[in-house]
Amino acid sequence: MKLLEESIDIISNDGRILAFAVYDPDAYASIKPSLIYQKEIKIAGEFTNPYTMERSLNLISSGAINLDILLNKRWILIILSQH
Repeated sequence: MKLLEESIDIISNDGRILAFAVYDPDAYASIKPSLIYQKEIKIAGEFTNPYTMERSLNLISSGAINLDILLNKRWILIILSQH
């Protein structure tokens, strides 16, 4: 939840946050609603199918998906901070 909370503070104006994770059903995030309004932040959630991971990794390792197009330095920092 810390990453979601911190993303509100560091995101630029008119930024977008995608909550793409499996969270504990009892977990809560503490955010400042005024920042959502002031920065015009969009927050969205996305469901993921847990049975597609192996297929996705196979597509990446085979070269069928070019990660250079999909990832940039900002995304890599977000992904690394989750580990």
